[in-house]
Amino acid sequence: MISNSEFNRRIKAVSKARDKRISLIESRLKDLTGLRLAKKHKYQYLCNENYDETPIKRSGKETIVVFPTDLIENDLRTDDQFEVWTFILGRIGTANVLEKGIEFESKELSDKAQAQLEAIQKEVLRLDDGDFGISDILGVFSYTEHMIKLYAQVIAYHSILHSVEAEDLAFVVLAHELAHAYTIAGYDINGYRGEILQNYHSRERNVIEGLAQYYTEAVCFQLKKYHQFKHVFEALLKNQTHPYTWHKDWLKRSGVDHEHIRSTLLNYRRFINSEAFERSVL
Repeated sequence: MISNSEFNRRIKAVSKARDKRISLIESRLKDLTGLRLAKKHKYQYLCNENYDETPIKRSGKETIVVFPTDLIENDLRTDDQFEVWTFILGRIGTANVLEKGIEFESKELSDKAQAQLEAIQKEVLRLDDGDFGISDILGVFSYTEHMIKLYAQVIAYHSILHSVEAEDLAFVVLAHELAHAYTIAGYDINGYRGEILQNYHSRERNVIEGLAQYYTEAVCFQLKKYHQFKHVFEALLKNQTHPYTWHKDWLKRSGVDHEHIRSTLLNYRRFINSEAFERSVL
């Protein structure tokens, strides 16, 4: 049994993790990718093909999403947050990210409660398809909103399922979404952001998620002082689907080679050639 006070503590831990660890993650991603999220004016004269120079928001209240669930609670006749989110995630569906799904409950909701559920579903699954059609369930790098979001209740719920601290799981989710931001929208030393922002319908989901997972793992594994991040990443990975596990097949013959992956990433950003990417990493 999980008390609401414990569930709420885990929700608050998501904000704490973001504020406490974001600079640590970003410093690693800058080194690993050679990219930056901030526009460097001294480089801009070298490249004028950035298309959209809106900065990526990754702090502030709106980046931590806490969904209202009161109408759903009324229909379910319970305020038990773990039970409520078991119902919500069962109805939303998580099979595109996590192998072990949550049981679907066919209970009928009132129109207002159904509308509340559909609003959560639209946000979590990115049903407007403006964000490459990619849904990470626990958080998102929103291309259309120029923002990283963490879904606090979803992270709290899955931290309980995986028997890990919510703050540690939030770190892994934040690293994954930041890795999306850097690889998709980061500036290289020429001030160039690549073609994915402009031609996002041409992107390959396997590549986009594979890169995010590769760099999330690299960040978690490099931070040996914080061994819990590696543990949480691996615990989550055990229940994830392809393409979230695809990076494990990369460079098996030669081993980890961050410079090779960085070069392959830069080529993909310029040409969006998934076949060339696959030949390079496998």
